[in-house]
Amino acid sequence: MPKIPSHAKCVFKGVLFDVYQWEQMGFDGTTTTFEMLRRKAGVQVLALNGIDVYYLEEEQPLKGKYRGLVGGSAESYEEDPLDVAKRELLEETGMVAKNGFCFLRRIMFLKQIGTFICMWLMGAKRFKSQP
Repeated sequence: MPKIPSHAKCVFKGVLFDVYQWEQMGFDGTTTTFEMLRRKAGVQVLALNGIDVYYLEEEQPLKGKYRGLVGGSAESYEEDPLDVAKRELLEETGMVAKNGFCFLRRIMFLKQIGTFICMWLMGAKRFKSQP
């Protein structure tokens, strides 16, 4: 993924995205304004325990009831996606992956780019009950 140049200026700070702009000279000598978005890491977690797959039953006002994966966003740009996945798994299910094996991969899903993480939960312990 391309990096935002160090001389780029943040021209907008939003809830989901920050927008950076910078001037860059082209091969023909003309200068063009370039723009790039920055977003905190987002993850989706497929939690497996043997042949069991854990998912959430969720509901949103405009979407109704649906099933989804555990997921969320980093709290800072520096937070590692694996740490985000572990935190979200604990917050949303009360479970912790006990064997420590995780597979990270960047994928395209639902027109969004995110990090997809499989967590094997063999012997996982549930810390809180599900409603």
